[in-house]
Amino acid sequence: MTKDFSSKSVSTELHVSEATLTRFAQKCDYSGYREFVYAYSNNHGVNYSSQHNKNIQRVLYDYNQILDKTYSLIDIDQIERFVQRITAAKRIYIYGKGSSSIAATEIKYRFMRMGISIEAITDDDLMLINHVVLDEDCVVIGFSISGQSSAVTNALRQASELGIYSVLFTTQTNSAQNEFANEIFSVASLQNLSYGNRISPQFPLLVLLDIIFDPLFWYTSLGGVEVVAGEAISGAQNIYFAQLADPNHTGLFTYGTRFFAGRFATMMFGLPAATLGMYHAIPKANRAENGGFFLSSALTSFLTGITEPIEFSFLFAAPWLYVVHAFLDGVSFFVADLLQIRIGNTFSGGLIDFLLFGPFQGNAQTNWILVIPMGIVWGFVYYFVFRTLVKRFNVAVPGMEVNIGETPKQNADKGGSLHEQALVIIEALGTEANIEDVTACATRLRVAVSDVNQVDKEVLKGLGATAVLEVQNGIQAIYGGKSNLYSQEINEILGTED
Repeated sequence: MTKDFSSKSVSTELHVSEATLTRFAQKCDYSGYREFVYAYSNNHGVNYSSQHNKNIQRVLYDYNQILDKTYSLIDIDQIERFVQRITAAKRIYIYGKGSSSIAATEIKYRFMRMGISIEAITDDDLMLINHVVLDEDCVVIGFSISGQSSAVTNALRQASELGIYSVLFTTQTNSAQNEFANEIFSVASLQNLSYGNRISPQFPLLVLLDIIFDPLFWYTSLGGVEVVAGEAISGAQNIYFAQLADPNHTGLFTYGTRFFAGRFATMMFGLPAATLGMYHAIPKANRAENGGFFLSSALTSFLTGITEPIEFSFLFAAPWLYVVHAFLDGVSFFVADLLQIRIGNTFSGGLIDFLLFGPFQGNAQTNWILVIPMGIVWGFVYYFVFRTLVKRFNVAVPGMEVNIGETPKQNADKGGSLHEQALVIIEALGTEANIEDVTACATRLRVAVSDVNQVDKEVLKGLGATAVLEVQNGIQAIYGGKSNLYSQEINEILGTED
């Protein structure tokens, strides 16, 4: 009998529809299938501990897929145009119905805290009436996840007829929308996700808006306005690079570097120390086998500021630990601001950016020397926090799995040449016949497969993957910096290299 009592799993095993399960539960005097399962678990002592963990993984898998979809839809030029418009507008109106109204209200309060004049309108009649107060200095934004909210689209149409700059955020784009929207932002859809019904509908919209939110500080007056070489420059990053290019600039760099400077202590000292803490938390018998992963992850963060290999090692095993990390990272920015550290960056907060924009620019302009003592303190904090929490709660970081009941396959030989390891990965993916496409990003090996059930995730983990994510029609194995090497080698073996 199945241990997975989700409606999808049970309906598949019984060869019935999920609606049939709902009707059955209602005939048994329950409001629906979920209430029926809850009552069954209480009456028959079903152990849900493993199921809860599986459900957490499913939600996180879909979150990851939404982030990937969002990344593929981003248009940088479009974001810059939008940012310039909303910062120049005297007043902004956001229209939204249903779940979109929740996102509209959230964005309203976030923008209000930044001093932007904005109003969220979620009532049908008020949307139509509002056009009487619009003028050419306004911006109208419509949120419609489905693209079928007539109240929102009609209100945008009225604004467009008045010559008002109008923007639509939706998952369902079509050419007809160009008639009433100057910009149309494509939002990641929840359709075709394995468990998309578990995700809040406004989540993909808020993810995209968070991406838009950041450039407001980097490129507009919200990030500050300073006169550099006789010219007024807006935006923290714009100001910083203008000062870098000004040979006559003296004194500390712009206050706007507070949006960058805090990351150096975390990425160069904190997270590498966290890997040492995790390394010391795992059983001594497993340290030699996993030492290479921890060392390479720490060096990657220290040198380049790429933190995904470290963060993915605990994110899926203990999301709450990521919250602890996020809090410490936020405090790092606060302390760097108090110490007046004025270091900018182009890519991230690793040693390369630190040297280019810290010591090479001089301490008088950056206060870079203060990063060293601050980083040492931050290293101790991260080390003891991660070592204590991982050991206390037995967090399943690499090297801890065998002690919490993982299968012996996770101790698969990580040795051998890259070619030999690639052959093992191909076999674990269900052999060549099951592989449709192999690509990679900075930290993840992405493989489209014909049948996910043929994939041996334990073998992939045994080769050093910090997590193996099951996404729609594929697998993503997190190998850190080796992901691209594996992708190239596998494609060469399969004869599918470009």
